[in-house]
Amino acid sequence: MGVYDVRMKTYDKIFRALGNPKRFGIILYLLKKHEATVEEIAGAIKLSHTSTSKHLVLLDKLDVVVFRRESRYIFYRLNIGEHHFLDALLKLLK
Repeated sequence: MGVYDVRMKTYDKIFRALGNPKRFGIILYLLKKHEATVEEIAGAIKLSHTSTSKHLVLLDKLDVVVFRRESRYIFYRLNIGEHHFLDALLKLLK
């Protein structure tokens, strides 16, 4: 399998992930807020903490978001620059 094929599989997974309305809502919220805790995101998209965390884990595995820990809080933000096509999409959404 070539580099092109691997990249296309990654893009396919990302687009499938963004096809979920709640995950897309997370992206839009982080685009507006830049960084937020799981609790803030869950409140904004009207989803439980557990469900929001599961969506964020999937987005993290795809390198769409990154996180940092501060005490007992986890802050998420978009991983700008990791995927050029995603950066282009985010520019359209601003």
